[in-house]
Amino acid sequence: MTRSRLKLSDDLSKAALIPPRAASGPDSPPVPLPSPLEDAAVRVGRRARAFFESRRWLCSEAVLIALGEELEGGLSESLATRLACGLPMGLGGEGCLCGALSGGVLGLGLFLTPDHPSLGDRRRVREASAELHRRFRDEFGAPCCRVLTKKVKKDSAAHLGQCARLTETTAVQAARLILAVRPDLLRSPTGFTPPPPLWRRLWSPFRRPFSG
Repeated sequence: MTRSRLKLSDDLSKAALIPPRAASGPDSPPVPLPSPLEDAAVRVGRRARAFFESRRWLCSEAVLIALGEELEGGLSESLATRLACGLPMGLGGEGCLCGALSGGVLGLGLFLTPDHPSLGDRRRVREASAELHRRFRDEFGAPCCRVLTKKVKKDSAAHLGQCARLTETTAVQAARLILAVRPDLLRSPTGFTPPPPLWRRLWSPFRRPFSG
């Protein structure tokens, strides 16, 4: 059993999965992660971009595989590809939700739930997914593949470059959301010891409350 699938502590199971923000309100910027965690999130993004640019995987596949490999999610490359292969190009080429964003949401579910998630666990992941959607929309203006690719559709090089950026940025944001509440997933050769579960409580003044 890998680290990511170990039974989550009661503290994590009961806590909101929305990372802290510098001030209250949906438009407030997220509080930066400690540098070792941020470095790990950046590595996830670079790996996802490299996978995408290899032309072996498309956006959703690249994001999910990069998250699974860098954070040791116990998800084989083959299974990750099978799960995500219908999502690229806006759900199978329909131009709807960006595949990179869809792949990131799959990663949130993989890492932010215990083996047998309750209704509450699943609700909290939906809130984390909404936060990922907000960050994507704030960065790129829209989550819709058709809108995102409209200006580059006839320029294959520009199209590839834009999708590579979407893939990298979404993977970084998904990893940030995961590591904000699962610092135990960090792999680092530097000897950094991830903070204990109590670390999350230090951020409590900045947490955004649940809805519903």
